[in-house]
Amino acid sequence: MVTQDQNNDARFAEIFVKAFVDLVTVDFIQKGEAEIQTQIAGQDKFYNRKTMLQAADMEASTKTPEEICEYFKNPEKIINDTFKKNWDVTNRAIKNIIATLNANYRSTIIQFLQHFEEMKPVLYTYKANETTFITKFVTTSTASDDLNILYKGKCVSSLLRAYFCQQNPLPSKIQLSNVTYQVSDEGMKMLREFPHSQENTSKILLRMTATFDAMSILNLADFAEQCVKRKDSALEAFKNNAETIHTKLQQCADDMKRKFEGKQCKETCPSCHRICDVDHTTFTSLVGTPGNLHDCQLGHWYRALSGMVWDYIDATTGLYEAMSYSKMIKEFYRLKIGS
Repeated sequence: MVTQDQNNDARFAEIFVKAFVDLVTVDFIQKGEAEIQTQIAGQDKFYNRKTMLQAADMEASTKTPEEICEYFKNPEKIINDTFKKNWDVTNRAIKNIIATLNANYRSTIIQFLQHFEEMKPVLYTYKANETTFITKFVTTSTASDDLNILYKGKCVSSLLRAYFCQQNPLPSKIQLSNVTYQVSDEGMKMLREFPHSQENTSKILLRMTATFDAMSILNLADFAEQCVKRKDSALEAFKNNAETIHTKLQQCADDMKRKFEGKQCKETCPSCHRICDVDHTTFTSLVGTPGNLHDCQLGHWYRALSGMVWDYIDATTGLYEAMSYSKMIKEFYRLKIGS
């Protein structure tokens, strides 16, 4: 006869709840990274130098001559300020995503452990708390095998997984070590009366096969009670994990920001000296070589700020040379990328 210590149910409950929290943590990270990437991908155009320059050019028509002159002198400041303003908006959205996911996954843990609380009335109705329940719950046709308590406990664990993972129909027969175990009619009836499991918890539990396989539950009512008792410690563990998750996800966002910043060329166009707006990362050749030259993808004539008045004279320096140069490009060249 193979036996098992009844106190193992408490140990299995501890392992089970910890495994669930650990998987919730992994799911949190994966979901968070995916949503951050989606959020940033949807706003990619706002971090493209060409787009930011175009917006600055269009806004220049509403500026004073002094402001236009400042834009010509230091276009990098306009780009950096625009980038920071755009990123502040994106970063707030990312923080909201992380906070929402944190609340949702915390609720998942609470709902999951609350589910065991809701199972308890059914378990006690069918006397699943009694030590003799396991022998009635699962039986075999062979007397010697019928004494194998360890495998009967594994059958209970397997049925618990099938129930939580919404397997339909629930198995009435389970084969372990070439022995077929039959779930009693009373046992099947009990399982069908359990409250419906949550979809979000089922998806996580589907990934806990190894944990279920390692357990042999003899007293299902005690196992459920032990899981419920671990609610506070589970939430505390998740809270500690969440602090690390927040840092990791923020690092993910910062890495994406650095990639955007890395796309911003610091050189100027060799034709009109406007700051380069080429995303060199989209080309395979080296930066500055044929096929990946510094240039103005918007067309140099944007630099001329079409329609503006160019006779502004600075009181200290006189006519700002870059303004005359840009006017000359506008009127005589109108160069475009590739020309």
